[in-house]
Amino acid sequence: MRINSLTWEAPVVIAEDVVLLRFGLATGHLDPEDLAEITLPKTISKSRGVVFSGNMPNWLAARLVHIALLGGECLWAGLDTARGEGEADLGSVVRLQRACHLPDSAGPSPLAIATSERNGYVVQWFNIVTEANGRKGELDPTQLTQVRLPEAGDSNRGIVFVGKGPIWLFAQLALLAFGRYAWCGVCNMRNPGARATIVWSDDPTKSVGTYVPDLNEEEDRAIHVGPFGDAASRGELRQCAVAVLGAAHSGKSMFTYGLSECSRVEPAVWTLRANPDGEGHWSNETSIPLRDTYREQAKRNWDLPFAERMASVVRDLRPRSNVLFVDLAGLCSDELRLILRECSHAILLRRADGVGGDECERFIAACEEDGIELIANLTSRLDADRSVVDVELASGRLMGVVAGLERGNRAVGDLCEPVYLALMKRLVDY
Repeated sequence: MRINSLTWEAPVVIAEDVVLLRFGLATGHLDPEDLAEITLPKTISKSRGVVFSGNMPNWLAARLVHIALLGGECLWAGLDTARGEGEADLGSVVRLQRACHLPDSAGPSPLAIATSERNGYVVQWFNIVTEANGRKGELDPTQLTQVRLPEAGDSNRGIVFVGKGPIWLFAQLALLAFGRYAWCGVCNMRNPGARATIVWSDDPTKSVGTYVPDLNEEEDRAIHVGPFGDAASRGELRQCAVAVLGAAHSGKSMFTYGLSECSRVEPAVWTLRANPDGEGHWSNETSIPLRDTYREQAKRNWDLPFAERMASVVRDLRPRSNVLFVDLAGLCSDELRLILRECSHAILLRRADGVGGDECERFIAACEEDGIELIANLTSRLDADRSVVDVELASGRLMGVVAGLERGNRAVGDLCEPVYLALMKRLVDY
């Protein structure tokens, strides 16, 4: 059943008075401007709870939950974190509720929030200061009841939430803001170049699905870097774009994933997949059948238009971030070098068995020719139990071993942390 931009499957009862709604995209693609059209199947109106399941960005998640709770008769709404893998049950559901239905907060808030006053709205930059499952900067769904917002002040203003977090956190923040502000936008900084999208509005001059146009101006970028503990001490980081280079099957995709895991508590550090192979962070967190299916759907041609587009993205993002890690392909082609020339630094990752060594030498020569500083020359070893890095005195480069770059290894962030910290120090000293 198609309703506007989404195609809904038949509702599935997964618990008493709780229905699961799986959806797909009617046109294969959804733009924020489509948000205002979205409506839900009428079959959920008598349900106590509704759970949404599908691949969705943070702004779609926030919009669906808002419609279910504030435009219908549901007492609560949830997001299925299994995203369609196997049979859904309440164990994989993150439950979201309006502020009036939440229990009194117990314990400290898992978020540090810094507020920037703007003309007609406020921006609240948040950072997750807790850890879950042994991972820094990660939030457990059970901690949602502890999330509280600062005092609102003028209810005629809007609010924009900006930070790195799961989609269900943005949905909960948007719910908490309802009734306290005139409109709400969300922006997930896990996605390089993300823009703030308005997900609900009681202001006739602000439309759902439109962007907040002036979010990335200089004064907000300064706040984005500075207020969050250790991030403040890294305010001197240069606005660097660091290419991740290496021959095919050297572990670049997993290494990039590990760097991203390490930077969860750093709002100003991004990773960009400038590679059309269809892989992303999601491919290390998804079951093999779904991963293979989605990867085939996401693949693009490695051609000049793609390279030019990615070069433009790097050029645009570099001045808007402190450190941008750019995952590139495994062949030192003319197309790849278009993207490489937009970077300031590079990391080279080699295979321990020496395969692809000639390609690595071509990457080194390209960096020298294009004036890209090679700051690390590392070796991936699947049999190593820890990563070790040191500075080579002659070149000043980081040399060493990166352990555990094996697909499906969820501990790769911990294994990459010594390398990540050494890279951050190297970039501060640059």
